[in-house]
Amino acid sequence: MTSNDFNNFGTVNSKIKSTLTYLFDEKYLQELNNNSNISAVITTQELASRINKNIKIIKHDDPVSFFANSSIFCLFSSKVPYLVVLLTAITFFAFAKSGTNVL
Repeated sequence: MTSNDFNNFGTVNSKIKSTLTYLFDEKYLQELNNNSNISAVITTQELASRINKNIKIIKHDDPVSFFANSSIFCLFSSKVPYLVVLLTAITFFAFAKSGTNVL
């Protein structure tokens, strides 16, 4: 995966092209696979094999935490617009305890 593989952070229902998202629950797998705006996903080893081949995959034991840490890290990068990352991080942390994959 390269820095050209995504331009935004978001959830599996993102309406923004070239979005990096996360997947920790298989109930959101179909929505992820049917969303042409998703270019990359952070997910578990178990779910990775069920993701469309055109979506880049980052495997991690805790995709939610890795996604949150990645979006915060990119606050200091010019790759992703500051406001997009900030709003994603605020929304993510507001709903993180709910256990939902879609905000």
